[in-house]
Amino acid sequence: MSEPRSPIQFNNPRDNQPNWIVLFLGSMLLLSLTFNFYHFYGGGDILVQDKPFNEQAERLAVHTEQEPAYPVREPAIALYAEKMNILYIGVENPLFVLAAGVSSDGLMVSISGGDGRIQKVGPSNYTVMVSRPGECRITVSGGGIESSRIFRVKRIPGPVARLSKYTGGAISNGEFKAQGGVSAFLDDFDFDAHCVIQGYQLTYLAPQQEPVTVVNAGPRFNAESRSLVNRAQPGDIYHFDNVKARCPGDVAERLINSMAFKIQ
Repeated sequence: MSEPRSPIQFNNPRDNQPNWIVLFLGSMLLLSLTFNFYHFYGGGDILVQDKPFNEQAERLAVHTEQEPAYPVREPAIALYAEKMNILYIGVENPLFVLAAGVSSDGLMVSISGGDGRIQKVGPSNYTVMVSRPGECRITVSGGGIESSRIFRVKRIPGPVARLSKYTGGAISNGEFKAQGGVSAFLDDFDFDAHCVIQGYQLTYLAPQQEPVTVVNAGPRFNAESRSLVNRAQPGDIYHFDNVKARCPGDVAERLINSMAFKIQ
């Protein structure tokens, strides 16, 4: 007699429900840990925004090329004259040149116009010499960049003629006789430059006498000028006219201020 067959049993899907719940929660935990890892360490391949978890999952994106976190700028060039924005004839004009991201050895600095020339004297420092008024262009190139700037080129400003610290007016007899000649001063000029008096006319006016005029070459009193100076008495007047000076870079003498003194 054959044994009775066992009835066919079917597994109820609800019996396996705890296993599916464990698997689902484990997957969600793993995904959450992955997002937190990239968000904390700034991963470049996964873009995570500060949104709730469900919104982050919807916005998950993978970059094929990582984009920079800041805008890329071309190297900037600093180019300026250290003392003024003008280049003066006859003096060494200091120039500062700096290009961000490019070494000083990789830069080439050139000048056109003004009959100028440039010499490198330091890592970012140059001196510029010019000899013709007008304009010049200084160009900086290297490292795939190039920039230029136009500078005005001028003569050194006109000097001021003085007798010691005086440009005229009343002066004591003793102080006037103690002077040795006329000097030229560059007021409010930042460069180490000196102008030299080339000559002048000295006129002596004494009360009830004819004026006496002598020509003096150079800055110091010559014998004739010294003789007139030594005759000074209170009330006498002295005129210094046709005063000429020459400054660095000058090709000719320049006429500057006259002076008049009354002896006290």
